[in-house]
Amino acid sequence: MRVMRPILLAAVWLCGFSISFDRAAPAQEELAQLYAEARRAEQAGDLASAVESYRRIVALEPRMAEAYANLGRLHFQLGQFDQAETDLTRAIELKPALAGPYFFLGVLSFQRRQYPSALKQLKQSERLDPQNLLVHLYLGYAHSAARDFSDAVLQYEKAGALAPTDQDVFYHLSKTYAQLAESYFERLHRSFPDSGYTSLAKAHVFEADHEWEAAKREYGRAAARLPNQKGLKERLAWVTERAAGKDPGQPVVPPDDDSAIGSLRFLYSPSSGDKTKEEIKAGQTRARVWRSRPGTTAEKCYALADGYKALSFLAASWVAESNPDSYRAHQLKGESYEAIGDVDQATREYERASEVNPELQGVRFAIGNLFWKKNELEKALPLLLGELKLNPNHAEALYEVGDIYLAQETPAKAREYFERSLESDPAIVEAHLALEKIATAAGEHQTSIEHLFKAAALAPEDPTPHYRLSTLYKKLGRSDEARREMSLFMTLKARQDKVKENSIEKKKRTK
Repeated sequence: MRVMRPILLAAVWLCGFSISFDRAAPAQEELAQLYAEARRAEQAGDLASAVESYRRIVALEPRMAEAYANLGRLHFQLGQFDQAETDLTRAIELKPALAGPYFFLGVLSFQRRQYPSALKQLKQSERLDPQNLLVHLYLGYAHSAARDFSDAVLQYEKAGALAPTDQDVFYHLSKTYAQLAESYFERLHRSFPDSGYTSLAKAHVFEADHEWEAAKREYGRAAARLPNQKGLKERLAWVTERAAGKDPGQPVVPPDDDSAIGSLRFLYSPSSGDKTKEEIKAGQTRARVWRSRPGTTAEKCYALADGYKALSFLAASWVAESNPDSYRAHQLKGESYEAIGDVDQATREYERASEVNPELQGVRFAIGNLFWKKNELEKALPLLLGELKLNPNHAEALYEVGDIYLAQETPAKAREYFERSLESDPAIVEAHLALEKIATAAGEHQTSIEHLFKAAALAPEDPTPHYRLSTLYKKLGRSDEARREMSLFMTLKARQDKVKENSIEKKKRTK
């Protein structure tokens, strides 16, 4: 999860308190005066003075949980995260029923990529304050980062119920629905390769791409395996005419949810306005019903894959239609153009998104990543560095900056960024391989071996780490280990070549 609501929105979470202690009146007056000073300073943007006022409050009344909660929130906004964590933890010790401190501790854990801890804290905040939009958003972010897309969607849907016109919410819904659709399609193809529903899913893809012969073939297979499937014969007949070069006109789109046409119904009969929101609610209800069914069947995987695909399209359509000039609308357009390989249009849309919201995370990386892939490194570098100013822990941006510095033959700077990328995401195989290359050139052979071991563990089917280990062991005179790694390399390489060969043959058969 790379793009999120600006963190300063969390500033609205103020823990107010009243002054009612067994103290002399002057002391109570002083506490009230300090609290008023803290609020005035904060409203004026003078967070440091606000912190000082709260510090004087807790010195006078060390058991005031709300003051510690506000201190933690302010330290968080100032980027003083260790102190924020100390104050927030103290607030919870004094008053476990405060929702705010759990929220900020959850966000701190999220930023540190400590997702189990983030989820634990955020869920506690949700229990105490179930109507808070920010809690549901960050639970969605944390679940998405942990690749728990089903739970992420539930949280984004709760956020959508609380803020039905919030473009950020529907942007993240669209992205997460797409992730779920992909995961269920993969499960369908992997677990039920010969099912009629798998053929139906393939037919929809081919039809959307206007590959009519391939669509006709898959619809034919689906019809043979699903003889009772409503609407399938009509789909096959319509696609057959298209494959023959005829123009059968627009297909008849049934008013009900017909799985034979599925999400393609919105391609031929787009919804708009309130109808889009109605379709989203109906789709969400269908998805919940299918998810509640026991077991895993081909029909269930298909229904969820296609249903979430439709929901992703609908959520994105609502964002674009409700405010076509918003940064989220331009961002979604950029992602759509990037998906079809239109780099120029994608770049223009990402640039527009950045112009509308200069603090938007992700778009500078998206543009820089496009230039990096085209090997236009001089253009990519400032954009990637710009992304890192907004999000210093962006693992992919850190890796690509390191890769550019390595290409520019500045290995010390490259090493710094590769190491930072692994701090953010230890599973980047390419960063381990790059650091091995730098370490080997510097004669740090043990460091090289450690990185290659990590790369091999992360990508057990990749022959590359074993080839490099073999070369390194041979250089060090460790012949037995060199032969063992070369043997592993040859086995994995042969397996990899076989997979590529089968893939090429499969593509030939589908043409």
